[in-house]
Amino acid sequence: MFVLTVDQIGSRASRDAVPSLREADGAEDAVLAFERTAGDEAQALFAEARPALLCALGLVETGRWHCGIGQGIVEGPLPSHAREGRGTAYVNARAAVEAAKKPGAHHVGFVADAPTGAGIQAALRVIAALRAKQRDTTREAYDLALRGGTQARIAEQLGISQQAVSDRLASGMYRELEDLKTEAIRWADVLDRAQAPEEEG
Repeated sequence: MFVLTVDQIGSRASRDAVPSLREADGAEDAVLAFERTAGDEAQALFAEARPALLCALGLVETGRWHCGIGQGIVEGPLPSHAREGRGTAYVNARAAVEAAKKPGAHHVGFVADAPTGAGIQAALRVIAALRAKQRDTTREAYDLALRGGTQARIAEQLGISQQAVSDRLASGMYRELEDLKTEAIRWADVLDRAQAPEEEG
């Protein structure tokens, strides 16, 4: 399972954003919804890698959150609230969010029960770093493509040529980053499935 622990950046100088977490992309797929743990920190529990990683990356892109994903065991039975859980997924999420605060971490961390988690963390950091460097026009086209828009439709929405859309997606490394994201999610799921028999026993 996956615990996502998030800590608001610069919370003393801005309004409390914890209540808005339940509207974050992917948050609706949490087994246990985001809940404040202490101060400006919150946790949610996910059964699958895809919503956990997508939610974390989406929050990182806002520039308002340090996000740490912990993969591992959650001791059963599941609690009623995310903050009440125990197990290695929680321990790993704590380590991950602290790692996300370090220089060069690009506000995201991933810690797993297996060493392969370091590779997933590296992939997530590359995605976060390159997305942060995108120009506004590139990000606009990229986000529309993520929502399923064709290049023709995106061109119509933005009032530009289809070639210009293609150029923006290429400069934003859309295909490469989305492939990397897909592989990061796949490997996170592989790690978690490998642990499932142990959890059931």
